[in-house]
Amino acid sequence: MLRQSPGVWLFLLFCTNLAQAAESVRFKIPAQPRRISPEIYGFGTYMHEDRDNEQIWEMQPTNYRWGGNTSSRFNYKIDAWNAAQDWFFHNYAADKPKMIPRFMAENVKRKVASYITLPMLPWIAKDGKSMSFPRSLFPAQERFDGDAGNGISPDGKKLKADPKLTSIPNSPEFVAGWVKELKTQFGPYPHYYIMDNEPMLWNSTHRDVVHEPLRYDTYLARYISFAQAVRKADPAAVIVGPAAWGWMEMQYSAWDIEGPHSGGKRQMDRKAHGDQPFLEWFLDQLKKKEKELKISLLDQLDVHYYPEMDRWPSGDDRTPARRQALLNSTRSLWDPQYKDQSWIDEKIQFIPRLQALAKRLRPDVKVSIGEYNFRSEYDIAGAIAQAEILGIFARTGLHAAQYWDFPKRDGTHRYAFLLFRNYDGKGSTFGDEWIDNTVNSQEHVSVFAARHSKSRRVTFVLLNKHVDQKQTLKLDLKPWASPKGLRLFSYFSPSNDGKIKGENRKLKPGPEVSISMQPLSMHLLELAY
Repeated sequence: MLRQSPGVWLFLLFCTNLAQAAESVRFKIPAQPRRISPEIYGFGTYMHEDRDNEQIWEMQPTNYRWGGNTSSRFNYKIDAWNAAQDWFFHNYAADKPKMIPRFMAENVKRKVASYITLPMLPWIAKDGKSMSFPRSLFPAQERFDGDAGNGISPDGKKLKADPKLTSIPNSPEFVAGWVKELKTQFGPYPHYYIMDNEPMLWNSTHRDVVHEPLRYDTYLARYISFAQAVRKADPAAVIVGPAAWGWMEMQYSAWDIEGPHSGGKRQMDRKAHGDQPFLEWFLDQLKKKEKELKISLLDQLDVHYYPEMDRWPSGDDRTPARRQALLNSTRSLWDPQYKDQSWIDEKIQFIPRLQALAKRLRPDVKVSIGEYNFRSEYDIAGAIAQAEILGIFARTGLHAAQYWDFPKRDGTHRYAFLLFRNYDGKGSTFGDEWIDNTVNSQEHVSVFAARHSKSRRVTFVLLNKHVDQKQTLKLDLKPWASPKGLRLFSYFSPSNDGKIKGENRKLKPGPEVSISMQPLSMHLLELAY
């Protein structure tokens, strides 16, 4: 295991072919290594992909999350769910029984942790064939899929359905029974249970069975009752929540959105709770309840994050400006000075904000981003943004993350994961101990570095985010003496059409090495000792 004294610094000279002075950048070997959480390399799923054919395992995910809108209505006893607003409010059933145990069993085989979403919605599917807006009861609708309608009248009004058409009541006891069943079957393995999915969207996504928007108090009461049941059923469970859909759910309840329920007024619920943002209030109230019950009701604070830009680089819109906007948008994850360029128009600094919120409950509460995807999945800019995101996760100390829903086999994002998780095709990965530096994430270049705690290797991820100019990095390797070997793995788009080409090279060991990077390219340099 490689160790250096705390006073040793690695100097990285950064030069570009732009009209600017070379920048000297330093790396510090920490006296106390900070571990990078392995859980940041996760994927999510609706359970519709063939993980072998999609070559998922090649990317070596560390965890797999089963969730999404369908999980809110999942009935584990019959393996059935409702597709909700996503697909004509239709019930479906798995082709084979025991869908979730089969999913978890494969994860166990692959040494991948399983995150399982538990339904907290008042209703779950009663079978695998019913529909909320059947043609026989609602003959005039905007659209149909067979006999299932979308629940919207031809003049654009939302129809109201009887929940009993598709569903039976859900309860904490029902969910606790499922938790006990999974614990019995998978006892030795970590149990991550997510408390439903995007609750402040229930009245829109699942409007066929949830007719009123959630308020602060109604959600809190429901969460506590289900979390208590989970804790009793499996005391060792890792309880994850509230799986909020993003920035707006951190600030407001569903009731805060103006509508007939509020007499056309906005933020009525928040004002009734001291004008405190919903997520802050929820954590404060949960802290009081935990103290009263002397149990933990939340172990991992989980919020989803999708950038709210209106367009993405693809096809004819693969312009430099659009690509640069996408690459800049990753700054909303961490940068206290970056104002989000969407309708949010605020300084989000998402990960540090969540980490600060988590401490409102308990210092030991972890933070995860349970769903994220910065899109542009078939363009080189999207791949570089994804690589940047993984580097940011490592640098900021995020505990867990799940890419939604999985990097497509024919897409570009998979190359970002390969860069961190299998850069040589033989299982070699980015290091697990963070090495800080004074470049980190800048406008046109990013540098992320880590060493392996169990081998004599150091890895650098180098990103050129400039859309049309080369960059050169000059690394001074003298603090590590003379490396036995240097390997460089690169991905770029040679014809600027968004498609990716890969190159692998061995470099001559020496006291320093220069890396010339094509525009929009990403690289991993491995130093072996």
